[in-house]
Amino acid sequence: MRDEPITIFGDGGQGRCWIYVADLAEANVLALNEKARDEVVNVAGNEFVTISQIVELISRRIRKVRIDRQPPRPGDFAGVRTNIEKAESTLGWAPKISFEVGLQKYIESVSKPAAS
Repeated sequence: MRDEPITIFGDGGQGRCWIYVADLAEANVLALNEKARDEVVNVAGNEFVTISQIVELISRRIRKVRIDRQPPRPGDFAGVRTNIEKAESTLGWAPKISFEVGLQKYIESVSKPAAS
């Protein structure tokens, strides 16, 4: 938003199953339920989204982003697709907000003028 370049290390194919904070909060509240006692449950978004995809979405939502391409970093984590089936069966939970919608909500929240 400050028109600074975004650095991408390697090909930008690194990614995660990003989760919107409201979905994460809901899963945490449900995990307080007795049925989740002593259980380990993965909580994540439904979509595997890469760094390159994030930059593309930002370019479409705000403005064309300048990219500073750098060589891959040694040992950089390529990402993982997180299995959330146990969250669905144990907590009755699944994320509701897609990555793209969550990104838009974030952009809107940081674009608002500060309250006085």
